[in-house]
Amino acid sequence: MQHQTVLTGIDYLSVLDAKRITARISKDHGIPPDRAERILNGTMGFLQLSAHNPGHSFTPSADIDKGWHTLLLYTRTYRELCYKLGNKFIDHEPSDGKIRVQRGGSANTVKFMLENQIPFDQELWPGDMANDCQADPCNCTGDGYAPQPVTQVFATA
Repeated sequence: MQHQTVLTGIDYLSVLDAKRITARISKDHGIPPDRAERILNGTMGFLQLSAHNPGHSFTPSADIDKGWHTLLLYTRTYRELCYKLGNKFIDHEPSDGKIRVQRGGSANTVKFMLENQIPFDQELWPGDMANDCQADPCNCTGDGYAPQPVTQVFATA
């Protein structure tokens, strides 16, 4: 499969926000800027997948999880992104150490994308995961939406 993405960071983020988040991914994870941009794009696709398929739980690959965790640091931007994707908040549910919730793993996310012809960057979803549904280092999952719409409430310090 050729390098493909579902979204680019600037499809739903301002150019400034996309640059800030890409730079943070690069800095925090020691990743070259071009790969960090691909990770942000892949994260956007993963969130779109979660937003448009309520009732399904999806698990990111290790690279996509880096992008998601970084995006979560930008709470206003993340909340606005969720609103733009469907007016509801996309929950992030990490594992709790040795307590693991059976979710099907990132291999099932890849399987869903393939079965539904959803384009994705295959390099960010390593093929060896496709044979191991337990190969999820943090076992984070996007379970679609919380039942309440996103509100425009901003916390102040």
